[in-house]
Amino acid sequence: QALNLMNHRFIMDRINANNSRSTIGVILAEANDPTEIIQKLYLSTLSRFPTQQETALLMPMMVQLGNADGAESLQWILMNKLDFVFNY
Repeated sequence: QALNLMNHRFIMDRINANNSRSTIGVILAEANDPTEIIQKLYLSTLSRFPTQQETALLMPMMVQLGNADGAESLQWILMNKLDFVFNY
């Protein structure tokens, strides 16, 4: 079940930045700052703010990949995080 969640086509379509109705599409339309994007993705996925350590770990990825690709990668990471898989 967890592997299906990680790789299912539905999940991959929903985390696509080009889908304007996806969470990422909405967040990218509202925010341009990587820190704000990280915070909004954490809030919408895990219902909590990221810790300072989590934000510090994710900032290089956001800078390297850019906002759209970084947000897609982060959303996939969060949806496959133990917090999400076992609590939601």
